[in-house]
Amino acid sequence: MRIKRKVRNRIHLFSMYLLVLLVIFSSVFPSITTLAEAQGGSVENVNVAATDTKWLTYKFDEFSNDNFNQLFTANGAAEVPQGANYIRLTPTLTEQSGAVFNNNKLCPINNYSFSTAFSFMMSNPSTEGPNDGLTFTLQTGTTSQPATGGSLGYYGLSPSFTIKYDTFQNVGYGDPSSNYIGLAQNGGLSNQDGWYTDLNQYNADNGTNYVLSNGTMYYTWIDYDSTAQNVQVHLGTSPDRANANKVLDVNGIDLNAIFGGQPFYAGFTGSTGYPNYENHDIHSWYFVNDYAPIETLNPQNDYKQAATSVELATEPTSDPGVYNITLTLTDPLGNPVSGAVPDSFTTTSGELTGLNGEPLADLVSDAEGKIHAVLVNADHSADVTVSANINCIEVSETIPASEQPPDIEEPPVGTCPVPVSLFNGSFEQGPERGSYHPSGIYFYESEVPGWLTTDDAQGVKLIEI
Repeated sequence: MRIKRKVRNRIHLFSMYLLVLLVIFSSVFPSITTLAEAQGGSVENVNVAATDTKWLTYKFDEFSNDNFNQLFTANGAAEVPQGANYIRLTPTLTEQSGAVFNNNKLCPINNYSFSTAFSFMMSNPSTEGPNDGLTFTLQTGTTSQPATGGSLGYYGLSPSFTIKYDTFQNVGYGDPSSNYIGLAQNGGLSNQDGWYTDLNQYNADNGTNYVLSNGTMYYTWIDYDSTAQNVQVHLGTSPDRANANKVLDVNGIDLNAIFGGQPFYAGFTGSTGYPNYENHDIHSWYFVNDYAPIETLNPQNDYKQAATSVELATEPTSDPGVYNITLTLTDPLGNPVSGAVPDSFTTTSGELTGLNGEPLADLVSDAEGKIHAVLVNADHSADVTVSANINCIEVSETIPASEQPPDIEEPPVGTCPVPVSLFNGSFEQGPERGSYHPSGIYFYESEVPGWLTTDDAQGVKLIEI
């Protein structure tokens, strides 16, 4: 009894010692953080960063021939001019039409809710005046027909939804002026009451000077809230939304009724007529396929390009029935995306955890864009499918039953199995359940500390407890 009391006392003293160390460490840790920041370093919490990151489906602070050719389908006159860092939809020539749409389809995460922002310039008009304008358009394809003049490059696209920045008054289409912003659907050209704002009248009422064709770099924000079925357009001459004005606010817009659940593509169109013309240039573009109003187009921001490609790989380990699972996330140009978390990560059998047993909710992509997990305790008698969903990108991999170890064959009742030996037993605490078989009573030799066995009848050394 005296020995047991001594052991208990020592355990109590050791616990108190650990508690004191913990208090000291907790008080010192903030100082370490402050010191790192003072020296220009940082103390990074990846989980918090992943939660707080503002993700964008597309993020272009400028354009190059490389990303333009890889990521967009160009139609008509659209190009990135030699040595330029912007998309030119049309040059200063008559009867031109140009359009660009992203190559990767977008999925309607929230009934087609979206937020986008872009900067544009319409400049160098002909002596006869400017013509005709540009649009931001959503459609179910990536091509467009040559639609010059008042067609603005979007005419005939159906199903589609368009926000137009128009610089020429076509009376036959009901244009309010040669300086307005309006909405259109399914490639229609005629304006509907309540779907446009005459910027000349807006300027007179609000003391602004928005003239779309005057060569100013304009910044615009478009937000569609599917719940409210509302579209809002902001316009300004600063990259910060806070400095912009809401110039259009339209209710009763149902993109789900237009697209009917189909995936869609986003892009820009523009056109010139005769004899008028102008340049139509897109300088930057942010887009997210959900309602999440974008705060700024200033490149010095905390927005981050989300993954647009996800790969899932399974690899057996040296332990039968245990598989390493790896997700690899890349952006539109194939660069790794770090700090991202899966929207879902599931298996049809067994359990998925981090490599060290951490829960899936704690897993984030590393600097190589990889998320590492492990699959254990799967049913060996059937196919096992591991699936993941990130940013509406769904991937899966199936492990056939034939590639999994066989189930343990129980000996017939009343028979005596082949004798085996156990060596070097100890009383260290092992896991509560073995990972070889769903029953939990079969342990790999390595899972039982201090014990060795000669039982390798299943091709691996097992201990039954």
